[in-house]
Amino acid sequence: MTTSHEHAVLDVCARIGRILLESGAETPRIEETVEIIGRTAGVAISCYVTLTAVFVSLTNQPETQLTKTKLGAFNLQKVDDINQLSREFSAGQVSFDDIVTRVAAIDQHVIDFNWPTKILGAGLVSVA
Repeated sequence: MTTSHEHAVLDVCARIGRILLESGAETPRIEETVEIIGRTAGVAISCYVTLTAVFVSLTNQPETQLTKTKLGAFNLQKVDDINQLSREFSAGQVSFDDIVTRVAAIDQHVIDFNWPTKILGAGLVSVA
């Protein structure tokens, strides 16, 4: 039987995996980050990532969560934010409740640039 804490860890780990995959992180790095967060939270997690899905399982329980992703634009800022949050959590600087709150905020954050910046960026990329 899965406890509420294990279920919460499974949910947040699946969400973290989805954010990282949709934002352009490498699959081995996603698996490692998710498993470290689960282990730090005191739950044995196993993660497997494909190009379009994240599978997160409780190692000692027959429960797996599948999260399908929509591949689109890369957002390396989100990858960096999640990695920094993972480091802080592993170091004991933030609690699991903080992880849940901050992951939700990172997931909702949209980075957009104004038109002059987009035009300048497109021009610089075109030159190369």
